[in-house]
Amino acid sequence: QTVSEVILVNSSKLNQYLESKPNISQSTGAECALVIFYYKWCPFSAKYAKHFNALARVYPQFHVLAIDAYGLNSVNMRYGLVGIPSVLFFHNGKVVGKVNDSEPTVDGFVTYISQLTGMSPVGSTNITESDLSGPLSSEPEPRFD
Repeated sequence: QTVSEVILVNSSKLNQYLESKPNISQSTGAECALVIFYYKWCPFSAKYAKHFNALARVYPQFHVLAIDAYGLNSVNMRYGLVGIPSVLFFHNGKVVGKVNDSEPTVDGFVTYISQLTGMSPVGSTNITESDLSGPLSSEPEPRFD
């Protein structure tokens, strides 16, 4: 089953998606996931959102996940996150790549994923109105302490 929308997850759901399968072989294949760790109030996270939302359509064969990592110190430490937003690529539950791009674009993500995996996009790389509105918001939420 393929989902063409970013899946918003909490830490336990993230762990379920990233659970390593021990009996993976060339013939059975492993699951891949692209995960953005973001803060709802962060303007840089909001800047990534529309491009990241489009990736779920572009790569329906991957799990495209988003987790609000604010306050999730154990998650941040587990994946070595020092800056937000961070986009990590997982294969069979293990980090195999990190996107380093301060000016995110769908094309930039596609180039990175193609170089990392050799896989070409399946869907359109054009930003649509639905990419702008979510599920990952392209407008930062107000933050109150």
